[in-house]
Amino acid sequence: RNTLERRVLKASSVILNASRFMASKLRFAHTLESRILPLGVDLDKFKYRQPEESPKREFVIGIIGRLSPIKGHTYFLRAVSKAIKSVPRLKGLIVGDAPPEKAKYKQELEDLVRRLGLSKYVEFLGRRSDIHEILSRLDVLVQAKTTQEGFGRVIIEAIAAGVPVVATSVGGVTEIIRDGDNGLLVPPGDSQAMGEAIVRLLKDRQLSGELAQRAR
Repeated sequence: RNTLERRVLKASSVILNASRFMASKLRFAHTLESRILPLGVDLDKFKYRQPEESPKREFVIGIIGRLSPIKGHTYFLRAVSKAIKSVPRLKGLIVGDAPPEKAKYKQELEDLVRRLGLSKYVEFLGRRSDIHEILSRLDVLVQAKTTQEGFGRVIIEAIAAGVPVVATSVGGVTEIIRDGDNGLLVPPGDSQAMGEAIVRLLKDRQLSGELAQRAR
């Protein structure tokens, strides 16, 4: 891979980056001109719907991405455990699967679900190709990554679909989400803050709608 990367860079005059954060990281490694080209979303596929302001029988939140420790699923599960104390009619969806080398991690997550007593609250959906359909079911998207994130494609897909976002304040995510203005940011690895942010959006439906509109 490194040999191919060197060949590509040698033949290039410009590096395109999805965020200023990514550009700042590459700037130290390469002398090529760097330009920002954020990722886009198919708005015909990810259709906007205004979050419902009326009370619901059940709220659905989700985390979307491959199963890997850096994605922060354990913090998401602990946040769900805290949130159901205030919002008992809650369903948490984990969308994504583990690569073969991370199979043990998936088992650890399933064990954690049982230890936390979340078996009736959390569902593992595995790898899915219908992310736009899943987003249409969500009341909140959670991005729980614990390390620096270059951009965060699923965040802008959620925004396009009108789903309010709770995300960790890492890397390029902070270029998309402005805390309290178009979403809520929490420190990485802080399941308490994450749970409180989730509850806040589920209980304050007017706030959810306002954040979703401004994000859009």
